[in-house]
Amino acid sequence: AMELVEGHSLAQVARKARADEVDLPLPFVAYLLAQTATGLDYAHRRTSLEGEALNIVHRDVSPDNILISYEGEVKLIDFGVAQVREQRRKTEDGLRGKLPYMAPEQARQESVDARTDIFGLGAVLYEMVAGRRLYLSSGMELLVAAQEGALPDFDRTLEGVPPELREVIERCVALEPQARFGSAAEVARALQPVT
Repeated sequence: AMELVEGHSLAQVARKARADEVDLPLPFVAYLLAQTATGLDYAHRRTSLEGEALNIVHRDVSPDNILISYEGEVKLIDFGVAQVREQRRKTEDGLRGKLPYMAPEQARQESVDARTDIFGLGAVLYEMVAGRRLYLSSGMELLVAAQEGALPDFDRTLEGVPPELREVIERCVALEPQARFGSAAEVARALQPVT
């Protein structure tokens, strides 16, 4: 059974805003992504009944999987492609997740961990703030862009964005996992000044 969340996905909210030619307010976007990061951190820290880390990696953080209820709750859904306890091994079950939000290591089918999901958070945050996806390619070119981490020129696409928000985006989508935030909780804290 799955929880019924009465509301809309972030993808639907963003589409409606674009159709109405309205920018989503930055504090609203920062709040939504901070709440998403908090939920993601909970999943990342989960343990088994024996106390062993489950090492859950969502692998599909995207606007379609972030729900906003009519009561203002933010929920990260669809752990259907999540990987558990295997982040140190090469992914053997094929490419999973949505390419426009995928970290380079995931697109190359290398080992993934919580920092892979942090890249996804950054890609969603970038899209909501810049009004365009991180990777603009399609088809096979999109796969190559994701594998290579073909990031846009942030000086151009994030012009006018508050420095503290731009710093969060850039750190989340750093090409090297070790340059990203160490946990989703850190992302949530970094977004607090903007909310």
